[in-house]
Amino acid sequence: AALAEAATALDGEDGKAMFDALSAVTKAIASVQDDATLCTALYKNAESLSYVISEYSTSAKAAEAQALVETIMTQVEASALDADAIADYQRQISQMEIALQLPDDYLSATDDNPANVTAFIKTPSFSKVVDGMETNSIDGWTASGQKFGNSDQLSALALESWESKLNLSQTIEGLPAGTYILRVNAWERTASPTYLFAEADGQQYAKEIVTQEAGLPEGFTAPGTLLDAVSMFDDATYMNELVVRVTEGTLTIGIKKDETASADWVVLDNFQLIYLGANSQREPDGDATPVEAVPAAAIATAEYFTLDGRRVSGKAAQKGIYIHNGKKVLVK
Repeated sequence: AALAEAATALDGEDGKAMFDALSAVTKAIASVQDDATLCTALYKNAESLSYVISEYSTSAKAAEAQALVETIMTQVEASALDADAIADYQRQISQMEIALQLPDDYLSATDDNPANVTAFIKTPSFSKVVDGMETNSIDGWTASGQKFGNSDQLSALALESWESKLNLSQTIEGLPAGTYILRVNAWERTASPTYLFAEADGQQYAKEIVTQEAGLPEGFTAPGTLLDAVSMFDDATYMNELVVRVTEGTLTIGIKKDETASADWVVLDNFQLIYLGANSQREPDGDATPVEAVPAAAIATAEYFTLDGRRVSGKAAQKGIYIHNGKKVLVK
């Protein structure tokens, strides 16, 4: 319509009409280009959903998911979608990816028969499949202070923070009421604490994650690279967990470190969410500390660490450089 009106205006002598018509054509072209970009993104997400279907082909939702993919691809190829329709299909894809990965009977979970509902977390292991390749990603997370490692460590598909504050969070909606265990493989090599936290129904809790040394199995050497750390994570070492109760369907999870010190190093991967059901007898962690309530003084510590992160028992007795209260100190 805009093109027809522009052609008519250009045949006339009304300068303002010509200008308005050309402006309308420019906007129409921009709109078409925007819709094309959105359609391309939708098509890629439909392809990603196909990958999830192949991974969870036994799910009761598999046939419904496949029908959704076919409908989307047909309409994209026919250029039959506007921005609102594309947004609605994107929402349906996101919901279907979750539904495919959830156990069919997860709503019947109990303390003795828990259900892994990690699918509610977006990119829980900080990776996603793009064009058939697993790629680093923090989609769904609000984050600062993190990185995927140096170029030779990107294949670890994990996160680290080096000598930096760290704030990583994600809000999950649509959860059934009940008790959950939040887990993550993570360790800190630091004199300033890092916390795993969860917030539900206005109450926020946090627990300091395990230190690199304290969580190290006997006879093992502390990991020195991101790839080494992930290898140990695969063996379920450095597991941290927090129990929380959700009644209103919304849960915010994350990792938080408000201070930094020399030689700080935090590594994390593999968030998990385990559902214990609506009638769980498991109590939320009573010793958990609200993040906002962690006093600045609690960050200081009387402990000493070697430069490679090993905790020293008591005060450092041997000569050398140590980390103490977040600073390098020289013991003569």
